[in-house]
Amino acid sequence: MIVTTKPCMVCGKRSEVEITEEQHRQLAYEHVQVVFPDWTPDQRELLITGTHGDCWDSMFSEDEK
Repeated sequence: MIVTTKPCMVCGKRSEVEITEEQHRQLAYEHVQVVFPDWTPDQRELLITGTHGDCWDSMFSEDEK
């Protein structure tokens, strides 16, 4: 199944993530790390908050010191 994410808090764009119906059910009672142990932190963050990896990096870049 295709899940549409929340809008990214940086760029405002939504993404689509493909997961199984069983994984979707598991998310109701399991942490995303348990349901998707092989996913990268960026992939999990996209599913949880809609924030893209590059957008996340731009929020916390070292250039802002």
